[in-house]
Amino acid sequence: MSDHAGARVRFQAPRLRNANFAAFSLQTAITKEEPMKNFLRLDGRSILSVPYMYIDHKDYLADSLLTQNHVSVRFGSEFSRDNSPYRIIICKVRKKDTAEF
Repeated sequence: MSDHAGARVRFQAPRLRNANFAAFSLQTAITKEEPMKNFLRLDGRSILSVPYMYIDHKDYLADSLLTQNHVSVRFGSEFSRDNSPYRIIICKVRKKDTAEF
């Protein structure tokens, strides 16, 4: 028989140290609306343009949006898988148009 046979042992679930912080972070993440970012600014050495890489979908291409907003873009490489509707596109945007991109 063990030493604790007659003693009342109460088990308690371990407390999270940052339970309030975790709840706050989750609530902030749920309520905070940020626009989706599907592009990445790449490092480049040009003084006139900035290289970008973005993800595009075959059914809704960004080409029309870029021309609609008068963004000067030079398209480079395009990468995709055979059975995937998504494409990764490398392009260069003029520095004056980076805010609209």
